[in-house]
Amino acid sequence: MTKENKTIKCNSFADLGKACGIPDKKENKNNHYDRNSRQSDYQHKNNSQNENNAKKENVTIEELENPKIKFLDEDTYLEQAKKNMKAESITTSKLRSHYAMLCEIIALDNAADESEENLSRQCISELRRMRVRIIYDMGRDTKVMNFIKNKNIIAYMNMLETSNKSRKDFKLFCDYFEALVAFHRYYHPNEN
Repeated sequence: MTKENKTIKCNSFADLGKACGIPDKKENKNNHYDRNSRQSDYQHKNNSQNENNAKKENVTIEELENPKIKFLDEDTYLEQAKKNMKAESITTSKLRSHYAMLCEIIALDNAADESEENLSRQCISELRRMRVRIIYDMGRDTKVMNFIKNKNIIAYMNMLETSNKSRKDFKLFCDYFEALVAFHRYYHPNEN
């Protein structure tokens, strides 16, 4: 027997695959075990995760902790909180969970001796825990990253921990955070 060499004209890779007996992906659409489509989905998912991680790497912890800003001012903190809140896309539940942690620290501060001008060691320790939790959430979600970066939350917390640790400054930071929650609720009433 002799083999015949057939010349097949193919206009695309799909035509070439059909000529070689490889079924088209569209034909295998209902086959859940199609390895190529699963691998393609996996690669697409990893590529989108890598793109998100690339966006996150633009900001370092040091930049978040030590921007060239001054601490909050009693006269302007409301304007700072209100600024760009329409554009923020952090979820209400994430913002409220951070605020709940802050409320626990407020309760600790209220239980402390009122004659003390500085924050207690326990309050500072809890602020550090809260900062670590926020940084963790920033690593998981670019929306949280952008919100915390734009509102200088980490920087203000770092200033509270490392500077004079005044209770007055802490109360101002709490008022600022509460204003963020309020403005977020006002501009995004239907978001959960």
